Amino acid sequence: MSFKLSLRNVRRSLRDYAVYFITLTFGVCLFYVFNALESQSVMTFLSGGNNSQMVEAIFILVDVFSVFVSVVLAGLILYANQFLMKRRKRELGTYFLLGMDTGKVARVLVTETFFIGLAALISGVALGILGSWALDKLSVAMFLATPPDLFTFTISWTAAVKTALYFGVIFLLVMLFTGLSVSRSRLIDLIRASRTNEEVSQRPLALSVALFLLGCTSLGTAYAILLIRGLLRIDLLWFIMLGLGTLGTFLIFR
Repeated sequence: MSFKLSLRNVRRSLRDYAVYFITLTFGVCLFYVFNALESQSVMTFLSGGNNSQMVEAIFILVDVFSVFVSVVLAGLILYANQFLMKRRKRELGTYFLLGMDTGKVARVLVTETFFIGLAALISGVALGILGSWALDKLSVAMFLATPPDLFTFTISWTAAVKTALYFGVIFLLVMLFTGLSVSRSRLIDLIRASRTNEEVSQRPLALSVALFLLGCTSLGTAYAILLIRGLLRIDLLWFIMLGLGTLGTFLIFR
């Protein structure tokens, strides 16, 4: 019954799920394209010449940034899932009024999340393969002095497995978050969710200005280090530069 109810809810809530599905699909697509760089024709061509050390440094950067990008996408997906759950609180309250227990409602939502995540993963990888092919063809076209038979269509199974692994962990976290959110919800809060406005906490102006200036300083320092030493040398200072850039960006938007 939970399986059929989940399928019916997904079909009925296509408008609400569309934004969530598109977010997941493009996230998977971009992650695959980013990790498929090492299998592109231009990278294979460059690794066979005098630029092999530079290409190896680029591959190391791709692995490091993959973790960073996955954390950002996990936050985005969790936020989109939270937004979707807020829109459906009254529906969940109706389930409780009809006599469904908390565990059954949680199973319904977890099953819905699984369907959406699996569909987004398959479509995102397929779209990512096309995007990687287009990027590879564009890169080959930019190398005017390269032989005409350089371009070959390839599918990076390493990138596909890495994408499935990373997003599988993210989807598990989303499903766990969904189950915990349902188990902690009260019936009165679910029924009255549409009448409740979101509370916005006010921050003192002086604190906001201080955080903004600190963010600008951190971001400026990171870019200064980048311009002086470059990007392709991986050492302790490189991670400090990455941390300052991340902290600066966060504080500016904060």
